[in-house]
Amino acid sequence: MPNPIDLHQYFYGEPPKLDKAIEIIRKELSPAMIDQILKGIDDPDYEGKQHFGVGLWVRNTLRENGIDWNDIAMDSLWYEILRRAVGK
Repeated sequence: MPNPIDLHQYFYGEPPKLDKAIEIIRKELSPAMIDQILKGIDDPDYEGKQHFGVGLWVRNTLRENGIDWNDIAMDSLWYEILRRAVGK
């Protein structure tokens, strides 16, 4: 499956906004959150398990910081943004 961020860039042409989103999440993550995320993020079911947990936090944090993508874009991008923010 293609990377959702690559697809988003292809359709919307917004690499600067994606870079901004990754930086926002990186800045907002506490060391304790990073440790917890790193413990679970390699689980193949992490994205599904955390959709309404960490995923909701990522989506809301981005909206609060001016990222105004629609729900479909947010749902498809939050996991990859989080992975990049924690260095995965």
